[in-house]
Amino acid sequence: MRTRCRATTLRLGTAGVIVALAVVACTGGGSSSPDSSDGAGVTPPLEQVSSDWASAPAVANGISVRYPSDWQVTQLGANVISFRQPGSPDDRPVPNIAISFEPGATVTQPGLVDGMSPAQPITVAGLQGWEYHQTGLVAPSASTFIDLPYLGGRLQITATRGPTVNLVPQLEEILKTMEVAQ
Repeated sequence: MRTRCRATTLRLGTAGVIVALAVVACTGGGSSSPDSSDGAGVTPPLEQVSSDWASAPAVANGISVRYPSDWQVTQLGANVISFRQPGSPDDRPVPNIAISFEPGATVTQPGLVDGMSPAQPITVAGLQGWEYHQTGLVAPSASTFIDLPYLGGRLQITATRGPTVNLVPQLEEILKTMEVAQ
């Protein structure tokens, strides 16, 4: 039986650094294989929110998020964290989910840009912002992005959604754990 998978990537930028969070989810059974209908790659098995998930370092005061305890987390400066699947190499870029905070940045509805979807309103942890994604997949990956206003700056979340892997479903689970002090 073929497994239908979908990937998503969110991009977060702070001080010239891009951070991404990735989510993985599959439906169906059997072996995982790419689903060419939407251009997304294989979605790893989804890890649903659990009490044994670990707490990630804060990217800004008042923000907390949990992630699957077997995933690797890297803090890329004071305001950026990256989540990678278990066993991901440390020495090269890999599909990931990232969250970043850029103090002083503003969040506005992104205009139409070639290769990007129209921005759609989204609410995460009570914050209202915009979600958009790359429509023309860029090898080896494309991304899904969420921009949220927070404490006079921008909270940005990114997840890989490309021809090799789709982390958007896992991101969606991780976002269920996000708490924001307002």
